[in-house]
Amino acid sequence: MKIYSNVKIGPFRIYNNIVTGPLIIATQLTSGRGGFYISLAFRNSGKNNVEIWFPIEGYLDIVGDNGHEYICRTLETIEALETTEAYTSNNNVIMTYDYFLAPNSTKYANFICIVEPYIALRLYSYTTDRISSDDVILKLRLTFSALFNAGTPSQKTIKVTPILFFKVNKNLLKTWINGWYTFYLESERLPDTVPPEVIVNYFEAIRSFNAGAYRASVVMARRTLELALLRKGLITEKETIGDFIQKEKRKQSNQRVLSDKVSDLLNAIRVFGNYGAHAWDDALNDITEHDARLVIEILKEVLTELFSK
Repeated sequence: MKIYSNVKIGPFRIYNNIVTGPLIIATQLTSGRGGFYISLAFRNSGKNNVEIWFPIEGYLDIVGDNGHEYICRTLETIEALETTEAYTSNNNVIMTYDYFLAPNSTKYANFICIVEPYIALRLYSYTTDRISSDDVILKLRLTFSALFNAGTPSQKTIKVTPILFFKVNKNLLKTWINGWYTFYLESERLPDTVPPEVIVNYFEAIRSFNAGAYRASVVMARRTLELALLRKGLITEKETIGDFIQKEKRKQSNQRVLSDKVSDLLNAIRVFGNYGAHAWDDALNDITEHDARLVIEILKEVLTELFSK
């Protein structure tokens, strides 16, 4: 399934093109490993030769209601379709790319645009409530040089700076991001004082979520929280999260370990995760992806406040 410009044919590829004099640049945007995969097709529609000069610099932004925000920089892949082979003295093969375009010819270049986890988290927020539209707009900024009328007395080098826009459905973008990362893996956002054994359990909850094991993810989130409270000396080995919450409720607000807001969030984790003794009464059959995602978000909030003191 594909998406062509503004006409939706399907969900996995998005196309756009731009004309720069005799040079037509067609682009394809789809999901790759850890980010976007961008394919460029250069077509010479003129009567004289054109030569594309590398490097081709590229930057991808997201266009929001309040302006543009950087996503990633493109990196050339080795999957260019037009290649020749050159040999060194010891017969090692070196692949060279030929971007000399005769009239009516086309050459291709492929790029990856790696989205770092912390940017993926921000990008994900655009699929929820940061923009009012059902689609998000991505802007690709390219910069490269091209020799027009190559091989003639009138040849001239021109800096080419095309800008291309892609309209991507929010749900499609969300699917892509979920395929790249579990963006909860942002250990840099957790305090350095979180004990290693707590982090290990936290990541296991995340890995369970990543695998689609949402019930296991919720149970591991509860285990992580109980271990965190135990390491902070806030519960004993015989006490539970619920015991801690009840003790907090009996204290004055200025004497509580956690804020009222975080205590309420913590109680939500207890509600979701305080099961698992028996398959017939664990109350986890109806746990959804949304439930598990919420639990991990709450857990992150609690750990941050708990170990920032």
